[in-house]
Amino acid sequence: MTDNPREIWPPAKIFYIHSMLFATNSAMQSFDVLNAEFEGVEGDVIFEQVGALNFSKILDGLQNVVLQAGVISKYFWPIRSSHHWRGHALREAFGISDDHPLKSRSLRDAIEHFDERLDRYLEHEVIGVVLPEYVGPRPQDSGVSGHFFRAYFIEEGVFRLLNEEYKIAPIADALLAIHSQLLDFDAKGGTFPGVKAPQPK
Repeated sequence: MTDNPREIWPPAKIFYIHSMLFATNSAMQSFDVLNAEFEGVEGDVIFEQVGALNFSKILDGLQNVVLQAGVISKYFWPIRSSHHWRGHALREAFGISDDHPLKSRSLRDAIEHFDERLDRYLEHEVIGVVLPEYVGPRPQDSGVSGHFFRAYFIEEGVFRLLNEEYKIAPIADALLAIHSQLLDFDAKGGTFPGVKAPQPK
């Protein structure tokens, strides 16, 4: 073991790499599904082609991307203070700053207690138009209450899950960059730059 308990033991780095790759590989598979669904759908005619899209596949893919981003976020920004040293060490090794898109608390919340969040979302009587799945332009306010369980507003690149909205492009770019780093670290023997985390005061 390392002499410094707040430094990641070099032989253990491969386990962090493979554990994180499990999440980013899943996100990459979702990107493949999304790219296939949106292939040939572009430009000014995109809204005329929405009806031909498979809403479930698209929304499943987007939800998985958000969930896997939440998983990766917790590696870099652990919730429990006793693990903050590891988050610091990983952020330094990957060159990730505190203004990184994956630091979003809502991403981490997306994978925590979803059943309870769903309870709160449904605890009040739902009045108006209810859309369990929706892909298309954000509807204009018509004075009629609307509720989306899952939606993707194409022109904004925004995925909505319950009452939370996520800009997909910065999340996707961040996951792609981290996935590339993980593959590189794995190819170089399952290691990454060593960094000593700050000692507790």
